[in-house]
Amino acid sequence: MWMLALSKACVHGHVNWGIARYDGLLFWQGWSMWDGDYDFLLVPRLDHGLTQGNENVGGAKAIGVEFDSYETLVGPGYIRVRDDTIWANLRDAVYFRTPVRWRENPAVVTGRFGLDCVHGCHSELHPVYAMAVHYETVEGGDESADKWAIMGAVRAMKAIVAIRKTIR
Repeated sequence: MWMLALSKACVHGHVNWGIARYDGLLFWQGWSMWDGDYDFLLVPRLDHGLTQGNENVGGAKAIGVEFDSYETLVGPGYIRVRDDTIWANLRDAVYFRTPVRWRENPAVVTGRFGLDCVHGCHSELHPVYAMAVHYETVEGGDESADKWAIMGAVRAMKAIVAIRKTIR
């Protein structure tokens, strides 16, 4: 496994590369009162893009995953979610300060890939543009019946609309 070694001395601030998609196991990390972000850790199926600064989860390196709560689940322009989804449960747990009942879930996450050398030079997907989280396996082995919760950030939706208008 190749791992990028960086220090805050050689990189100051953030370095962003572009849009990337990762899949793996997603773990809830917390809600940041400072910037309003929902923070997760994603243990990727493949170990691409990891640095020595990335956190360990159960002995494996994880990529930081963050999305803005205001533009996804609580703000005035957010995409409404049904009240029985894992997104509504997450939003309500953070809002009412009750424990988040989040376990490691298989997920596919698309966002801006970069390095955060303000907080230890770790790789991250921030902001997240879209996230799909597997939350229920239907018995009988039919994977097409499994349940996934899908979230798209408002800025990503606006970008898609702008691109579609440009193409026409």
